Amino acid sequence: MSDSSLIQVQELSDDEPVVCPFCGFQACPSHDTEGWEFDPATCICEHSLFVVTDFGFEFRSSRFNQHMNLPDDQESEPPMPEDENEDEDGDSDSYDAFTSKVRIPGSVKFEICSIDFGVSYGFAP
Repeated sequence: MSDSSLIQVQELSDDEPVVCPFCGFQACPSHDTEGWEFDPATCICEHSLFVVTDFGFEFRSSRFNQHMNLPDDQESEPPMPEDENEDEDGDSDSYDAFTSKVRIPGSVKFEICSIDFGVSYGFAP
């Protein structure tokens, strides 16, 4: 039986735009768009929960921080739980695993996996 409150995860290719499923805001044209860079001032909407890469968080909303018991501080990187699923290079998917634990009803996480790195965008109504 699946948990209906657990964040719904959808995979996107890096040539697909990231669009908020609640308001239609385009958070990212596509990750293969030349010259595009993430900017919280222009890349988030009121439904944005987080933006995270393999290297850490780019954005965390106050709602996400409160829900996940994190400090409401954009400057510091929250400590991630140790991930037991490290590959042979010592890399882990702890940011991915951590954000997949969101239990806000109706929340959606878009995962974009490219050859270079992974990035995920979380949204909730």
